[in-house]
Amino acid sequence: MRSIRRRLVVTLLAGSALLVFAAGLSLGGLVARRLRQEFDRALLAKARALVTLTVQHRGEVEIDFADEFMPEFEAPERPEYFQLWLAGGPTLERSRSLGARDLPRSADLASAPRFRDLRLPDGRPGRLVEVAFVPQVEDDEEWPETAFDPAAPPPRLRSAVLAVARGREDLDGLIRSLYAAGAASAALLVAGLALLVHFAVRGGLAPLAAVGRQVQALDADRLDGRIAVEPPTRELLPVIEQLNALLGRLQSAFERERRFAGDVAHELRTPVAELRSLAEVGRRWPEDREAVEGFFADVAAIARQMEGIVTTLLALARCEAGLERPVPSRFALPELVEETWAPLAAEAAGKDVRLALETAPGAAVVCDREKLGLVLGNLLANAVAYSPPGSTVACTARGEDGWLEITVANPAPHLGAADLPHLFERFWRKDPARSNGQHAGLGLALARSFAALLGLDLTANLTPDQRLELRLTAKETS
Repeated sequence: MRSIRRRLVVTLLAGSALLVFAAGLSLGGLVARRLRQEFDRALLAKARALVTLTVQHRGEVEIDFADEFMPEFEAPERPEYFQLWLAGGPTLERSRSLGARDLPRSADLASAPRFRDLRLPDGRPGRLVEVAFVPQVEDDEEWPETAFDPAAPPPRLRSAVLAVARGREDLDGLIRSLYAAGAASAALLVAGLALLVHFAVRGGLAPLAAVGRQVQALDADRLDGRIAVEPPTRELLPVIEQLNALLGRLQSAFERERRFAGDVAHELRTPVAELRSLAEVGRRWPEDREAVEGFFADVAAIARQMEGIVTTLLALARCEAGLERPVPSRFALPELVEETWAPLAAEAAGKDVRLALETAPGAAVVCDREKLGLVLGNLLANAVAYSPPGSTVACTARGEDGWLEITVANPAPHLGAADLPHLFERFWRKDPARSNGQHAGLGLALARSFAALLGLDLTANLTPDQRLELRLTAKETS
């Protein structure tokens, strides 16, 4: 299993180590190069000092070397070396430290000094510089200018080559020490970075770990808790907000399911008890034919009530599971409203409830006629069932191909603004004692589910004069 902490630690530590060692190598290489340049500069300065001691007199080249001024060429331990040649000719002078040995000599030496690494005669690693030059001419008082024939050519100047070598063990030791110190410093820095990265990553991921522990503590029986991190972390805030919102939805869903199970049991318990009572009474007096026929009529009514509940629940389940599909067609909206009201007319007349219908003649919409009729029927049935006797149910229906608006309004003296969010919950009734037992509180829940399936928006509003408005709207019908 991949670990964010391990990946961050490894990535940061590896990247930091690479950067540290790369910077150390670059810095060490730069310092080592400067040290070699300084070493070469000192070696060249010594060679030039010997060049200034070299003169030519009457075609002869000589070097005025005094070992007391340059004892390094005579040192018994770790001596330095020099050798002087005529250009293309024999050796003119060499340091005593060389004995009979020779320093290496370039065949094509140019005017610029040439440096090279070499193994010194005593076996030590060394560095050598070769310088080609023309020795200065020594003034000669014994040769006055009058002694020369003006027509004669001037005396020929001769060139020489000087090589100076010295051991570089100190330089190499210094460079090795430099790299060793750099490597040790880099290792210590990387070790410090490892600790820093470890604690930084652990501290940085601590809020995430806290969220994980809180999520692990959640279960179906404890969804009322919410995730919180103190102090709040900006990067985790969107995740925590979404998790808390999800927990809220899950809590509401679980509470609805628990309430749903209880409501189903409550709704079915009464008709089942009635059926049982009728069966017991009928079994006790089977000879009373008239009573038995009445019992059967009551059983049929109870069965229809139970069938209605089950059918509505199945329709809700199919709709929420996505098993229902709208079948659009074009139809006249006023005709649908009148057909939907017809089955409710008798019940409305029994309560002296009137329908005030306002439709645009010839208004036609494109929608699933059957499902829209089911939604509208539930809205009208709810209005008839809960309107006070002698009141009026107002229905306004308008629509064209591109839009639809249906409003059903009825007096609702017992409703409050706090009740509106519950209107579309399953089995919810403001006052079950006022119900006639024919309504289980599923009509508006079914209406909203099928409205959403049709792409319609079903909302509830309570007007100042205590009238409930259920509005079905859509910008485009499907």
